[in-house]
Amino acid sequence: MVNVRFATADDHAAVRVVHATAFGLTEGPEIVGLVEGLLADATARPLYSLVAERGGEVVGHVLFTAVGIQPADPDVSAQVLAPLAVLPQAQGKGVGGALVKEGLRWLAAAGVDLVFVLGYSDYIFPLRIPSGAGAGSGRAVSHPRRA
Repeated sequence: MVNVRFATADDHAAVRVVHATAFGLTEGPEIVGLVEGLLADATARPLYSLVAERGGEVVGHVLFTAVGIQPADPDVSAQVLAPLAVLPQAQGKGVGGALVKEGLRWLAAAGVDLVFVLGYSDYIFPLRIPSGAGAGSGRAVSHPRRA
């Protein structure tokens, strides 16, 4: 069973390892830098950083960050889901799906209207993220309140 919770400062090293390992030597360092940059970026707030634990070990992480819509509409709240990573030994066991589902639940409770998903279509689409206009080519638009 996987436990999904909000990440804490104590999870920082584990989150780095999850992304570095999941994305490998080629992309791992860039993705780790992206995560660290987004976590430190005041314009990405509010953000939702969630970890998945299995047996007390952090095996997955997802980050949702705020994004502005142009032209600006104060009545529309949007977030970007990226990046999402799961340790190789935990992949294919529902960890990524649990992270996304719990994240969408929190976003819906917070009143977020749209979630833009950025990622590899071979990995993201099997998670069965509810999608709408804009789906395809690795991009999906999710409506958290309808998920």
